[in-house]
Amino acid sequence: LEELRVDVKAKISAMDYLSDAQKQDFASKVDAAVTKTAVSDLLVNASATNGLEKAKSEATTEINNLKYLSTDAKSEFTAKVAAAKAKDAIAPIVSDANTRDALIGLQNDASAKGKPLTYISADQKAEAVAQIKATTTASAIKPISDVAVKAEAVAKELRTAKDASLEKAKGYTHVSDTIKTTATTAIEAATSKDDVDKLIAHLKVDEDNAISKELADAKVVANTTINNLKYLSTDAKSKLTAKVAAAKAKDEIKPISEAAVKDEAVAKELSEAKDAALKTAKGYTHVSNTIKTTATTAIEAATSKDDVDKLIAHLKVDEDNAISKELA
Repeated sequence: LEELRVDVKAKISAMDYLSDAQKQDFASKVDAAVTKTAVSDLLVNASATNGLEKAKSEATTEINNLKYLSTDAKSEFTAKVAAAKAKDAIAPIVSDANTRDALIGLQNDASAKGKPLTYISADQKAEAVAQIKATTTASAIKPISDVAVKAEAVAKELRTAKDASLEKAKGYTHVSDTIKTTATTAIEAATSKDDVDKLIAHLKVDEDNAISKELADAKVVANTTINNLKYLSTDAKSKLTAKVAAAKAKDEIKPISEAAVKDEAVAKELSEAKDAALKTAKGYTHVSNTIKTTATTAIEAATSKDDVDKLIAHLKVDEDNAISKELA
């Protein structure tokens, strides 16, 4: 019996995972045992306890080496391991720890993928991350991520539509600033691409109406200017106002008005030249009435100042000749 005690205590002392206190406890029980059977049973118990402690040590190491579990979570699991009374109770604890760690890893990955999303709002991102962090199974993560990705696509489409519409609005230079500002403010506040499309379409109608009004107003001004011209003939005015009426854009009207003013200046010059020539002709009292009438009729019908100057110059020659003849 004594030899068995020595042998068993040596084996217990060699066990790697028993604490000194545990070894001492078993050694004391071996010393107190009065039968070989009792001593052998103590060796079996010590071996079982050593195996349990080994399993606890390995489980604790594995849990502490997990990548994603927090320190508190690791402490929670290792406390459960430490409290385990049998090896069979340890494996489920380790399995749960690994499952939790893997889930956290998936949550972190999914949350990280949400960071590059640039079109959904910060609140939407935060909500998605909170939902992901609250999941208890891996299968629950993907649907949340899918919703965020879909929301990102919708938000991107909306932002793209807004940018395109705002760029178009910049080109609308005829509509009033008040109308344009109201429209662009509404576009920025729009929550759907359909609303954006409707708003920019309405602004386009306002722009077209403004262009039409500018054209109509410009035509009124041009026609008034043309009809008030003093020297242009009725026929010339009619031709010019017809061009104004046919104009499709405001920019087409200015050249017509400028041409009318230029024609008026020419007509005025011609009229003044005719008046001066006819007045001069009245002073020619020696030339025959027939020659004078022919000349003044031609002067009235002349279409250029140059023709008027030539005609009165010819009449002057006729007057000089008549004076010379009378003298002779």
